Amino acid sequence: MFSRSANRRWYLLAWDVERADWRTFRADRIEPKIPAGPRFAPRELPGGDVVAYLGERLQVALSQYQATLLMPRSATRLAELITPTWALIEPVHEHSCTLTMGVDSMHLLAVFAGMLDVDFEVVGPPELRDHLANLGERYLRAADRA
Repeated sequence: MFSRSANRRWYLLAWDVERADWRTFRADRIEPKIPAGPRFAPRELPGGDVVAYLGERLQVALSQYQATLLMPRSATRLAELITPTWALIEPVHEHSCTLTMGVDSMHLLAVFAGMLDVDFEVVGPPELRDHLANLGERYLRAADRA
C-alpha cells in the first residue's frame, strides 16, 4: 500500500483481491473494517515507482475530459514520443497499444492526439471523433487558402 496527496485529497494504492489488480482509492471514502482482517504478503509495486504510477493515473482521472486512442505502435515506441505524466500507455499486442489521456478541454485532446504524428483510432469518447472531424475540416479550409 502507498498513499499520495493530489488536489487536496489523499489516495491509497492497494492490491484489490476481488479484481486481482492494483486500484487507487480515495482515502476519505474508505470505511475501516474491524477487525482489520488477515495479514498479507507485500507485492512488488507496479512499475517499481509508485509515485509515477499514481501520478499518471491521477492526472488522467482528475482531468475534465479523457480519451482513449488505439495506436498502431508498440507501447515502448509510443512511450518515446510522450511525457508519461499526462497519459497512460497500455500494450494491446506487440505492434499496438492504447493511449489514455486526460486534459481540461476536448480541443486539447484533439490537438494532443494530432501532435503525436501517428495514425490512431478513437476508442472514446464519441465527442472526440466529432471534434476531430470539425478540426480536420478547418485545417482543410486553411490548406485551400494557402
